[in-house]
Amino acid sequence: MDRVTIKPTTLSRELEGETVLVDIDSGTYFGLDEVGTVIWRLIGENVPTTDIPARLTEEFDVDEHTARTDFEALLAELLSKGLVEDAGR
Repeated sequence: MDRVTIKPTTLSRELEGETVLVDIDSGTYFGLDEVGTVIWRLIGENVPTTDIPARLTEEFDVDEHTARTDFEALLAELLSKGLVEDAGR
């Protein structure tokens, strides 16, 4: 999947470098650390999913393999909780 979008029912609030998400339909709460917050911002900016790991390596001291693995794990969790969706659907 090339892009994901934040579902309209997902609200977010950034506090002190971390982000709290809530799906107003299901009541699901989810917390993001500093890296997750950057990923959330990039998703909100409609950055292609294929570009996000490289952007993480620019912002954090991490190699691309680790950035890709961590991003894919977080993306899978956000999708499974219904907080984001495939923009191609």
